[in-house]
Amino acid sequence: MLSMEQQLLIDIKDIASIAIHCTRCGSETVVNASNEEAGVPEKCSCCREDFAALGLQTPTRTYLTALRALSKLKERITLRIVKSGAL
Repeated sequence: MLSMEQQLLIDIKDIASIAIHCTRCGSETVVNASNEEAGVPEKCSCCREDFAALGLQTPTRTYLTALRALSKLKERITLRIVKSGAL
């Protein structure tokens, strides 16, 4: 059986923002990842649904904190996303 591997390389310094997709209305709220002052909003900017109730706030906050910590090493880190699958 043959298999194929795809790789996507992302420099950590290239990630400028993250988007939170509201599962209720489908809108997107963007958070500036490089701004240490910017936090994760509590509500959707469109429908005002509580992100915590949708289960989106805590994972987004954790991701944003990790991204900001990694960005301090941005000259030495590259993310590699590998997808393997059978042909």
